[in-house]
Amino acid sequence: MNDGYFLVDMLSYPDKPQRDFLYDVPASYHNGAGGLNFADGHSEIHRWLDPRTRPNLTANSVAQHLTTPNNVDVQWLQRRSTAPE
Repeated sequence: MNDGYFLVDMLSYPDKPQRDFLYDVPASYHNGAGGLNFADGHSEIHRWLDPRTRPNLTANSVAQHLTTPNNVDVQWLQRRSTAPE
């Protein structure tokens, strides 16, 4: 069972994409995609493109605080975790 700890690290955005971090991994149960709900009430389904975003996990896997330089999925999450552009 996962502890539900997931966050988007904004320290690398946008000038240091080589420092992209994932704190835990987002769900990818639906053909490598996951659904996200946002505070404004909308939701989106996103297919994860970088294989580091959806590693092969087992029942005993721990996937927290993964450094994933230049990960397009982390950058996608970061763009949606800030104020509207």
